[in-house]
Amino acid sequence: MNENEKDIQTTVNQQTQKTYNTDMMAGLAASDACTHTHW
Repeated sequence: MNENEKDIQTTVNQQTQKTYNTDMMAGLAASDACTHTHW
């Protein structure tokens, strides 16, 4: 694997991780809201 390919792979991994973290935070916020909302 040359340096260029390594950079691309790193970027892809970072993007994936960012998306995953965002989804996790959204999911946690949603479940948090459900837990703390008293109807």
